[in-house]
Amino acid sequence: MMYQKFFMCATIYRQEADLENHGAALSRQTISNWIIKFTEERLVIAYDHAANTLRGYRYLQGDETTYLAIHDLEKGEISGTKDFVWAHMSSELDDSVNPIVIYCFELSRSTDHLRKFYDGCGRTDITCDAYISYPTLEKETDGLITVTGCYDHARRRLVDAFRISYHKGMSREAVDDMIEMQGIILVNRIYLEEYKLSELSAHERYLKRQGEVKKAVNDFFGFMHGIDLSDPTLSYKMKDAVTYSLNQEKYLRRFLEDGHIPMTNAACERAIKPVALLRRNSLFFNTKRGAEAGMVVHSLVETARRNGANPELYLQYVLEEALAYKNVTGSAKLDELMPWSEKYKAWEREKFADNKAFSLKSNTKPYYKPDKNGSLEDEFQAAG
Repeated sequence: MMYQKFFMCATIYRQEADLENHGAALSRQTISNWIIKFTEERLVIAYDHAANTLRGYRYLQGDETTYLAIHDLEKGEISGTKDFVWAHMSSELDDSVNPIVIYCFELSRSTDHLRKFYDGCGRTDITCDAYISYPTLEKETDGLITVTGCYDHARRRLVDAFRISYHKGMSREAVDDMIEMQGIILVNRIYLEEYKLSELSAHERYLKRQGEVKKAVNDFFGFMHGIDLSDPTLSYKMKDAVTYSLNQEKYLRRFLEDGHIPMTNAACERAIKPVALLRRNSLFFNTKRGAEAGMVVHSLVETARRNGANPELYLQYVLEEALAYKNVTGSAKLDELMPWSEKYKAWEREKFADNKAFSLKSNTKPYYKPDKNGSLEDEFQAAG
């Protein structure tokens, strides 16, 4: 049931209907209560250790999205405000650590969540968007936590500015001369030069960035600084794009200082997509407690997927094994609950060997595949 909801995005009321079709009368309230109960009793042990492990990483990425819990039982009232899911993950360019994704549900977008999550952390670089809470955290920690920017957000604003400009029927040369397109071309050069370094180690990437990538960054910001924002011919979208880039210049340049830091936060935006897909299907959580339990399951599913583990088997593994680690404090021992542990990998291999239903390979030839002498229609007719 956890796998169906948090990996396949099948809502609980659909699972309830499916079970009823198979003759099993199991209410959605019962299913929800089971998920909350076993999450709080077992899965949270693995979740807390994964979160603590992530907080020990040097390079992280962060993002947030809305997700409403319609009843706040602690206050005894119906929520009428936006609630949020915060995503924290290891840097996509840090190959020295095991990938981890942690989702946290909060009733607000307040900086208090970041203060709580990163409390006690050492030197940390967070790649994120321009949301004010991240620079606030940097100031409060005296630079112990450093914020790095995202070029996707800068580029999107330039693209939006180009879209509202009048360029219908213009030649390619005339379009390229437009100030909006010049900005897009310059930022695209940064992407192109950075893409060439994608297979390098962090140290090699840092050294190479000091060449063409840094030159492309300097050209882009040189162009942005040369734009007169008082020019009446500039659209409001273009003024917004220029203002954003100039205000974020300090953060957008920081990826040049370390090869572990990505130039965009696209990886974290992709990591938060499963939450958005579930939100699209189920619309909201009923209670804050249910939302918090849901984010625990979501975190384990996404972390398992990124470590090459089978999410359904991994959930089963944690449900079966977690209670044995309830009072364990050593991180080395708790690592056995993680999807990268040798203990879990051996357990998964055994399950794959014992249960053919989980096999990714099939020896059955599809009946609809045409042979050399027949057509697809002949195959369908032969199959009845």
